[in-house]
Amino acid sequence: MQITINPAETPTGLAYLLKVKPFGYQRNFLDACMKSKRVVGVFARQSGKTTSVAIYCIWHCILYPNSKILIVSHTQEQAN
Repeated sequence: MQITINPAETPTGLAYLLKVKPFGYQRNFLDACMKSKRVVGVFARQSGKTTSVAIYCIWHCILYPNSKILIVSHTQEQAN
């Protein structure tokens, strides 16, 4: 089955362009990020949080050049 998605339209489209096939919950999260200013995601461990956020950040930077994205963690240990 061939999927045709314009990567400029959605973060999910960019994921497919990058040859990453997001799971349904990741697609839902990416769509929510695109539509809302603030999003809270509740994910289990090892569920692709970093991948989902990275795809969204790349998509956002492509659409909005010179964007600044800040990613923070609770502790330095979590940031490593």
